[in-house]
Amino acid sequence: GNRDLLAEAIAEAHRRGLEIEAWFEYGFVGGWSGSRPTGSQRGPLLDANPSWRGRTSAGSDSISIGAAGYFYWMSHLQNGVQKFLIDLAVEMAKQYDLDGIELDRIRYPQLDWGYDSATVSIYRAEKGLDPPAATDATWKKWRADKLSDFHKAIYDSVKRHNPVILLTNAPSHYAAGAYSAYDNFLQDWAAWLNNGYLDVAHLQMYVNASTLNGYITYWKNNLVTDKAKQKRVFPGIAAAPRGVQLSASEFLSLIDITRSHGLQGNAIWYFEDLNRTDAGKSYWAHLKSGQYQQSALPPYRLRTDWRSPATLINEYDPAQVDTTGQWSQVTTLAGYFGPSLQASASGQNSITYYATVTEGGWYDFYVFITGFGSRTSRAPFDLFDSSGTSVRVLSNQSDANTRGWVYLGTRFLRREERQRVMRLSNEGIESNKAVAAGGAMLILNRRLSPGVIVSVPREGSSQPVGFNLFPPFPNPFNSRTTIEYQLARRSDVSVDVFDTLGRKIESLVQSRSVGPGSYRATFEARNLTSGVYFIRLTTGDRSKTAKVLLMR
Repeated sequence: GNRDLLAEAIAEAHRRGLEIEAWFEYGFVGGWSGSRPTGSQRGPLLDANPSWRGRTSAGSDSISIGAAGYFYWMSHLQNGVQKFLIDLAVEMAKQYDLDGIELDRIRYPQLDWGYDSATVSIYRAEKGLDPPAATDATWKKWRADKLSDFHKAIYDSVKRHNPVILLTNAPSHYAAGAYSAYDNFLQDWAAWLNNGYLDVAHLQMYVNASTLNGYITYWKNNLVTDKAKQKRVFPGIAAAPRGVQLSASEFLSLIDITRSHGLQGNAIWYFEDLNRTDAGKSYWAHLKSGQYQQSALPPYRLRTDWRSPATLINEYDPAQVDTTGQWSQVTTLAGYFGPSLQASASGQNSITYYATVTEGGWYDFYVFITGFGSRTSRAPFDLFDSSGTSVRVLSNQSDANTRGWVYLGTRFLRREERQRVMRLSNEGIESNKAVAAGGAMLILNRRLSPGVIVSVPREGSSQPVGFNLFPPFPNPFNSRTTIEYQLARRSDVSVDVFDTLGRKIESLVQSRSVGPGSYRATFEARNLTSGVYFIRLTTGDRSKTAKVLLMR
């Protein structure tokens, strides 16, 4: 229906203070024979774009995966394919408050691949001859380098739109004495990490304990020798590698082996395997009673409160709400904190929500809705910012398929004790319907409020993650607005105001050298007319601009 499952997953993770990444599992795989709609040849994507198909040297466009059927891999160098994958990742980075985007299958399915027309024509143009045999060393390196170019392009594109999001990857590594990812799949993941266009590698090493140590030792000694970069590698382990279940003690020993190498954690594949049992309890329980008895902070963030649990507001707590009118409990329709509360269309009924905000920034507003046919399709929620300005959002509470946290909007809140953040009323609802309350929640949006430097900086980057100009507040404004900005290193800084014709109106900060940190400047529009103005932050050859609206 109209559900956004990624948004729901993000809300649930961030409610608990967990980070969450969107995992693009298929990578360059365009389709699978096991999921084709009726009448489809290669799946909807490749049916619509037949020129995107990859090829073996014999002209085949499919790769057998045994009893599971066939994967239909796309061309790695076809412009449309690369743009499609980059656009997907950028869409996620721009539209969702994700902590990371995980790429997978950014590799070749086998060495005998890359003989499609797009790849062949590029190779001919550069080398002046046709591609050689699949195992030719020069041909292997050429394809691997082109794949690295793509990885850099998708990394730069994502970071351009959301510099604090992590770009991660799940490369293959199954050897103790060879670079198997490169040798078998042309996947030069070490170059991605060493050259600064991969933040974290969740390295697939789904093996038993006796094998894992050799795998880790090899890549540390031969592929990623810089100790700081080694800590960005998280060996991927499994409770049942290749379907063979390990004992709980051997599974936990994989974590001990990882720690003995000075590495910072593991990626564990996968959810369902952790539901397996050994010695009478699940692997989840073994983890919690063993190596993960305490909550663990992400080691790649430079602040401990990057994802603090959400602020929850309980209608049953008089310290958090003011209630007027007649509200009754509906025990058969649960809210988050207990029976939902319900009011009819008659009279004046409202609930005003208050919250203590410990960090200023942009907050996503959620309410817990248990949909039911007798409830209104236009429940009026007023969302307040710290200036007291509100916007009204109408939410559908009549859909019985809606059960859970529903996003309403995003507002700027300053750090403040018990400030009004939301109001629900029965204003304007249908005369024969009821309005319901089931709980409220605020989640700090880190995409819009990155704060201090929060993720691993990219080596050699001319613009550090901490170079930020935050949205001015208030905006719109009628006399004064505050500009906050952040620097990751000592810089010569200017903050200037321009009109729509590009004329400089005022210098709020005239070129001065300041150290790393967060700063504020105030724009007082004493003698200016109503309209749009632009605030420009400049440091050296870098700049960022924010738009403000002056309303007299």
